[in-house]
Amino acid sequence: MNKSVLFLGLVMMLALVVGCSETKESSSTLTGGVVADFNPEPVKDNQTTKISLVQDQIHYIDVNGKNGIEPKELKVKISDKIRFANKDPANKDMEITMQLDGTRKFITTPVVKPNAYTEYFFAEAGNYTYWTVGYGIKAKIEVVN
Repeated sequence: MNKSVLFLGLVMMLALVVGCSETKESSSTLTGGVVADFNPEPVKDNQTTKISLVQDQIHYIDVNGKNGIEPKELKVKISDKIRFANKDPANKDMEITMQLDGTRKFITTPVVKPNAYTEYFFAEAGNYTYWTVGYGIKAKIEVVN
C-alpha cells in the first residue's frame, strides 16, 4: 500500500512539473501569418460602414496546378500580403508549403479550394522557396525589410 501511495505521489508531482514548465517555440516554424481574407466585406455597425484607410500592398500569385506558378520569382517587403489563388484547371484543392532557405523552418497554408485564395505575410526577411503540396512545382519569394 505504501509503494502505491508513493508511486501515485510521484506521478502527481511529475504532472505538476510538466504542466507548469515553460514551453519554447519550435525553431521549425516561420514567423508571419495567414490572413483570413477570403471574402472581404465592409464591417457594418449601427448602420455605419467602417473602411480601413491603410492600404496594404498585395502581391498576386496564381497557382495553376501542374501548369506551374506565376510569377516564378517575387520580391516583397516584410508584412506585404501575398495572395495565393488556386487556379488549378483540374479543380483540385491545394496547399502551399514555404521554407526559409538554408533552414528547417516551414509553413504550410490551409487547404485552398478551387477558384479561392489564401493570403500570407512574412515577418522575417530572407529568401523563401515554396511549392504546391500536390504537384511539387517550386517558386521563390525574396522578403526584404
